[in-house]
Amino acid sequence: MATVADAVELTTWLNVDDQSITVLLPGENFRSTVQTWLAMNSCVGFDIIFNPQGSSEFATGIDFLKPMGQYIHNQKSPLDPVDLPSGAPTTHVIKLSKLVEYHPAKVASILSGLLTEHTSLPFRLPLHPVSFSQLASSEKLTTSPFSLPVVVPERPMSIDTNPTGQLFDPRKIYLLLGGSSELGIRITSWMVSHGALRFILTSRRGSEALTKMDLMYLHHLKLSNVEVEVVASDARNHQEMAAIIDRANKIAPIGGIFLMAVVLRDAAFSRLTQESFDDVYLSKVHILNTLLSCVSPADLEFLLLFSTIGTVFGNAGQAAYCASQS
Repeated sequence: MATVADAVELTTWLNVDDQSITVLLPGENFRSTVQTWLAMNSCVGFDIIFNPQGSSEFATGIDFLKPMGQYIHNQKSPLDPVDLPSGAPTTHVIKLSKLVEYHPAKVASILSGLLTEHTSLPFRLPLHPVSFSQLASSEKLTTSPFSLPVVVPERPMSIDTNPTGQLFDPRKIYLLLGGSSELGIRITSWMVSHGALRFILTSRRGSEALTKMDLMYLHHLKLSNVEVEVVASDARNHQEMAAIIDRANKIAPIGGIFLMAVVLRDAAFSRLTQESFDDVYLSKVHILNTLLSCVSPADLEFLLLFSTIGTVFGNAGQAAYCASQS
């Protein structure tokens, strides 16, 4: 807050402890003030820095973000320059007015949920619902500017572009077919840091294939409100593939697909049966054909196929594997 009076009014209306509000007066050292506040509240850093005014001074503390922290910059008008700070794990550029205009129901739902969640400590935020009739009135509202109404309109408008400016669209769902354990989990974690929020991970064994470290990653992601579903499914089976695509489409539009499935049947080439070779070879080729029969690549942001450097140099005992990867 910029003034003591603002801080007092805010703590009064939100019914929070005065230690939850930091007053930064003109001429004071920003870094010292923030470091003192973090220490007093036993915090190691901030989850989010929101710059509602798009001011450069609000970006000064970017290094106070946690490793998974997010910097959100609000561009008030198309003419305002956007000078993003470097060093933030994740950066979002939004136009708050447009976000409310295109997704009023979603924004209202988030605000309502936030107010409900923080009726308990440490932030005891009272909820002040306001009806449409009150808002339609020409009379000026007498409530505090901090007691904002939560209004849910009947039908939200839609927008086709990704409003976050991130690499991945949080409104879409992403599929990782095969390779869920270790590599798939870490890809998921990386995608979350670049905007993605919904995933379906598949493998023939499903969650049984996940290691303890994988489960720890998943637990961390779900605590961050990331939707991750691990499903046991054989990508070679057309019905099971179609069921996964249908399942994803019911949640959200599919943004992109990683095809990482692979079968290993290592053996010396002279001892390799046709059945074993086909089992490995088709694990890539047949799965791709099956996937293309269930989804149109033109509707996706990307379709990423995984291969191996072994296709260039070859590995002893992996003739079928290298052929399928090629």
